[in-house]
Amino acid sequence: MRYLPLPALICILFVFQIFCLQHTKAGSANEQDLQKKDPFCFRWAFGGMTGGDEDRQFIPITHDTILKTGDKIKMLVDLQSECFIYIFYQSSQNEINLLFPPETDTEDYKALKKYYIPNGYRWFELDDHTGREIFYLLASARQLGQLEALYESYLYSTSPSQKQKLGQQLLAEIEKTQQKHRRLTAAA
Repeated sequence: MRYLPLPALICILFVFQIFCLQHTKAGSANEQDLQKKDPFCFRWAFGGMTGGDEDRQFIPITHDTILKTGDKIKMLVDLQSECFIYIFYQSSQNEINLLFPPETDTEDYKALKKYYIPNGYRWFELDDHTGREIFYLLASARQLGQLEALYESYLYSTSPSQKQKLGQQLLAEIEKTQQKHRRLTAAA
């Protein structure tokens, strides 16, 4: 996948979905504190541009969308309340990238703000590496420090075998987090 700039007018065609997530069962003291807060909400949109120059078409990306080389994709995260959203991308070559937030320790990450991924007028363009590409979206009322630390270790690993091992651990942690909190999520 590579970046490609396109006009901003296309960005407004996104179909928005609103997710309001509320804890329904509290176990630990931290979960009990989170339950007392209001549900956290965010809007998330995932759209694509398909076809050639003459028949370019905007489509919503769903769980079973099939795209081709040259198609373009863009996401929007609109934080409606304080929460943490993570979007991981797994390429067809099993490389893992954190697409959102761009930096986990930034002061710029705040509620009531829209974030485009990639930012500005750029879009991701699918390259000629065919295969299954997966996007993982995780939403949490609090920052997921263990997941962030595991990604940092993966990102800065220089050994290919160690990077592969850390990548498998990272995907396992994402799956574990999804399974552990499945009762707390809304279907996307």
